[in-house]
Amino acid sequence: MQLSLSDTLPDSLLNCRRSNCFHRRSCNEIKVKNHGSKTSLKDGLYMIRKTSHEYLPVYCDMTSEQGAYTLLVTSASNGWKKDEVKLKNPTRPSLSRDYSILGYADQIKALSGSKTFKYRLEAYKRGHWGGVWTAPIKYRY
Repeated sequence: MQLSLSDTLPDSLLNCRRSNCFHRRSCNEIKVKNHGSKTSLKDGLYMIRKTSHEYLPVYCDMTSEQGAYTLLVTSASNGWKKDEVKLKNPTRPSLSRDYSILGYADQIKALSGSKTFKYRLEAYKRGHWGGVWTAPIKYRY
């Protein structure tokens, strides 16, 4: 499912003002552009730009370590099928339910405009079998 600005989104989906979120290309860019603002960013759901007219809800880890990280995968159960690994519940980012946007990782990475891409993978429960990694921009998912 692709989201555009014309889609109606619940307020709970946005942790920052629309004017600041919808043109950002990554969780890290949201955090960097917010630097110096009086409002601190929280972990949670944000919208990032997939293309000039498409947006994707993602879970951003804004507080656990320096920088900000895009959640690519949460494996909360063993009920995965092979064809779901790259894309599972892509419009419902979660730390407690099966979720994957691995199929969008290269696109998100390319849009970031950075030399590296910071991402988070989770398994079982937050911090148990998951973690944060940084991949060089040349890496392909």
